[in-house]
Amino acid sequence: MADKTTVQADQDREMNILTLAYKEQIEAVVGHNDLAFKIFSWSTTLLLAAIGYVLSQSASLDVLERILLTAAIIAVCSITFWWQRRNFLETVEHGQNIERLHGILHLTDPGYFGIKGPVFDQGGHAARSASRARFGVSPHNLVLMAITAIVLLVLWKMA
Repeated sequence: MADKTTVQADQDREMNILTLAYKEQIEAVVGHNDLAFKIFSWSTTLLLAAIGYVLSQSASLDVLERILLTAAIIAVCSITFWWQRRNFLETVEHGQNIERLHGILHLTDPGYFGIKGPVFDQGGHAARSASRARFGVSPHNLVLMAITAIVLLVLWKMA
């Protein structure tokens, strides 16, 4: 009798640990998504401010000022790009961990918990994200690159 109780306690402990790991991975993904949006908002705000400045001062900027402004814009955008890239790759890693935990916890196994289908029918998201992550480019990064290109085109077109 004590052996059954010990086995059950061990199984409960393992399930609690797996559940905790699952919750931590979910929270990490949510945190990374929030951070990505904050980075995106911050960087696009700076770029829009740069567009306003360039448009208001374009007639009076000489070549050296344009070169310095271009370097500053590229520096800010490069830092932001790599920051978002790292955040995106970490999000993909957490997604892969979540899918592994789905398998361990049988959340995607049809009928395992006595219901017709799986608890979660979300398989493959991490695999798709991982294939996109080879380049580490998220949609936020693509928009950032497009806005950067527009700012630089406006800066030099107004010369």
